[in-house]
Amino acid sequence: MGEAKMEAQFSRAHISKRDFEEAQDYLRAFRDEYPDSVKRALLVAATVSYARPFTENDPGDKRQSTATLAIRLKKLLTPEEISLHEKLIAIRHEAVAHSAYLKKAAKRVSGVDSGFLVKAKPYDILAEPIDRQLFLALSTKLANHCFDSMYALNKKLSSGAGEP
Repeated sequence: MGEAKMEAQFSRAHISKRDFEEAQDYLRAFRDEYPDSVKRALLVAATVSYARPFTENDPGDKRQSTATLAIRLKKLLTPEEISLHEKLIAIRHEAVAHSAYLKKAAKRVSGVDSGFLVKAKPYDILAEPIDRQLFLALSTKLANHCFDSMYALNKKLSSGAGEP
């Protein structure tokens, strides 16, 4: 692998590590006694932060970073962690960053000139069965993996192993 590619992977690993740490901060701040609006905001923020490394990102003008985190989840995570990961990414894509109809269904039931009636299914992330302790452990595991990747890439780059 070339030096520029390894430098780009190092940059993405560092960016991703910080994203996972941000998710950890939001999850650690979550308290059951908080109002639902605060709990909802913390869980949405944690989900968005967690998902960033797995979505297409701007690599920079000169491709100083890879667009996504290079990781083999099936080798690193348990089946339970993979299941939670897939759920979090789906929530991010379908309900948090976007508004998929199936997550936020709405239909005009009837209407007249002066008004209308809508049947809607509001989405609430708090209604999702998300194991917050597993979410925190998963974010921690992935942040640690990013650090390990940075260490390995730095070692290769420092030894000149990244030359073509």
